[in-house]
Amino acid sequence: SPLAALPLAALPLQLLTLPDPTTSSSTTASPTTAAPTNAVPTTAAPTTTVPTTAAPKMFNATCDNRMLLYVDGIQVVSENDNDWRKTSSILLPAGTRSVALSCQDVGQQEGFIASTGDGEITDSSWKCSSEVPPSGWELADYDDTMWTDAEVLGPHGMNPWGMRPVISELAKWIWAPGLPRGDTTVYCRKYFA
Repeated sequence: SPLAALPLAALPLQLLTLPDPTTSSSTTASPTTAAPTNAVPTTAAPTTTVPTTAAPKMFNATCDNRMLLYVDGIQVVSENDNDWRKTSSILLPAGTRSVALSCQDVGQQEGFIASTGDGEITDSSWKCSSEVPPSGWELADYDDTMWTDAEVLGPHGMNPWGMRPVISELAKWIWAPGLPRGDTTVYCRKYFA
């Protein structure tokens, strides 16, 4: 097996904490043995909850016109080929924290639309900016709290785009708010809860 040749440290490990099926929230477990009198008390390390995808899922998107897509800061190849009539489909691995993209409009109508297999859609919950962001804007831990909510341009199926393949009917076409329409690039981000 190819994994047998790898040292154990090279394998990705993920710790899962599952509830104990032998106890319930209405009962209190009591210790069966007493702790030694010389035991050193321990303090649990603080934990931080980071939003991630729980399982792998497909991310389907298109942009009018040119899209660069990043998953947790890694640029992924898209099938968009500067053609909004093509839907790019990318498998987001389990544990994905964010998606970031730039979309450049090269004239006339502009917009971006996307959805995942588990119901995430483009809407005003996305963060978008028309300003060129600083280095690292595509990384999962980038602070986008100063970015504005995306402007919803309209529903999936609106003119001139019509219905795009494999994108949820509930998804909305979005863009950065308040832009003069025309030849411009926007940057959008979404954290997964």
